[in-house]
Amino acid sequence: MGFLRSHFEKVALGLCLVGFLLSCFYLFHGLQKAVEEVRLVEDKANQSVTSGKQLDRLLETIFDAPAVITDPKVEFKIAGVDGRNSLMFPDKFIRCANSECPNLVPFETAICPFCGQKEPPDKPTVDPTQDFDEDGLPNGFEVERPYLDQYDPNDAQDDQDKDGFTNLEEYQAKTVLDDPKSHPPLVDLLRFEGGYRNFIPLLLVKITRNNSDDPAMWDIQCDVIEKGQKRRKSFRLGAKVGGYEITEVNYKVDPQYDKVRRRKIEIDQSQLTLKSETTEDTYVLDVGKPAYEKDMIVKLFFLNNRYNPRRCQRFEVKLGEKFPLSHPASGDVENYTLISATPTGVEIKRTDENVEEQEFAVRKLDPQKDFMRRATGAGPAEGQGVPPEMR
Repeated sequence: MGFLRSHFEKVALGLCLVGFLLSCFYLFHGLQKAVEEVRLVEDKANQSVTSGKQLDRLLETIFDAPAVITDPKVEFKIAGVDGRNSLMFPDKFIRCANSECPNLVPFETAICPFCGQKEPPDKPTVDPTQDFDEDGLPNGFEVERPYLDQYDPNDAQDDQDKDGFTNLEEYQAKTVLDDPKSHPPLVDLLRFEGGYRNFIPLLLVKITRNNSDDPAMWDIQCDVIEKGQKRRKSFRLGAKVGGYEITEVNYKVDPQYDKVRRRKIEIDQSQLTLKSETTEDTYVLDVGKPAYEKDMIVKLFFLNNRYNPRRCQRFEVKLGEKFPLSHPASGDVENYTLISATPTGVEIKRTDENVEEQEFAVRKLDPQKDFMRRATGAGPAEGQGVPPEMR
């Protein structure tokens, strides 16, 4: 019995050893086959990206592209090319009417693109005559335009159509806010910087009568400004100098008692009359006193770039002079003429053919209000802030 038991134990042990060896063989064989399959996949992938080899066509059975790009959920997430009406820009949203749908949908949505729930038509209403954000644009006006927000006071100073006029300026002019071809008169972009009068380049110094009562025989001594230099010269009645003609000479000496010197002295109060050769205006020069032309030269500032003051157009205009204004967004050109100018105000009129003449008062330049700032996140503004020379 002991002999049989020992024999069976040896046989069982041998069978177990054979089973283990077979298991190892099949395991190794399967692993080697798997490695080979991986190598084949890798080789195929490498061959597919080899330069010059045509790639396999994507079939709709593998990738249903049309269904993906027309999915209303995807359209909802990427709606609005310029950022408006998308999740990248704050807009007006409401929660879906379906209590089991946790999604937000645009305020104007009729059917939820996520669950198909029909949204109720009775959306919240506001008083169209009120102005919640006090930006000058009524609530009703802003609600009707998706790019405006009745609670955002900054959108009134935006320029929706990039035509140089703010949304508030276009609203006040009753033009279309998102159409650059519809804009207020270009004079609304014109500003008055200041003005000056040209100095008459002649200063009366002295009149010498030469023992004669005939003004034509008198010597008229003047300081003449030529090319930035002052030179003393003598003239006679009728002489022309610096664009002016000497038309009259008035010699006058007023004796007065000098209390300091305790004696009588003669005060020269002579005058010289000039006539401009270009405007026919006359000017009276007193001894030792400078004189200036009557017409003011106006310094104008055209806001053809509301973001960068340094790129705006500056020019000077004389009274009666005609000048054009060109609109950079639409290419429109309007012509105006300066009709009056004072140190405190300027008036011009529209002088285009087939357009009714209109007179406009030009506003004083206000750098703090006349220039725009770029929207936050749009990169640094070219002209953000005010240059030191305009403060």
